[in-house]
Amino acid sequence: AHRAGWWLPDDAWRHGTRDYWHIETREGRRLWLFHTPQAPGWFVHGEFP
Repeated sequence: AHRAGWWLPDDAWRHGTRDYWHIETREGRRLWLFHTPQAPGWFVHGEFP
């Protein structure tokens, strides 16, 4: 099950620095990604139509 708002209690997620990128995959999907020093890896913020 998906739990909405899981990041809200964590100050690092609410107030941390994020770098955002718009990318297009080889399959043609257009994604909005971000990276934050507070957590390892990349995260999908959204997908464009």
